[in-house]
Amino acid sequence: MLTITVYLFIILFRNFSYGVGNHFLKNNLMTNIYNILYG
Repeated sequence: MLTITVYLFIILFRNFSYGVGNHFLKNNLMTNIYNILYG
């Protein structure tokens, strides 16, 4: 269970970093969160 939790955390962190890196200059933080959750 712990391994799965860590794995999911890493995926979410990487997705968040990727989204911020590509969209921070164009969009606001809420848009990044929306893209991560629903994109």
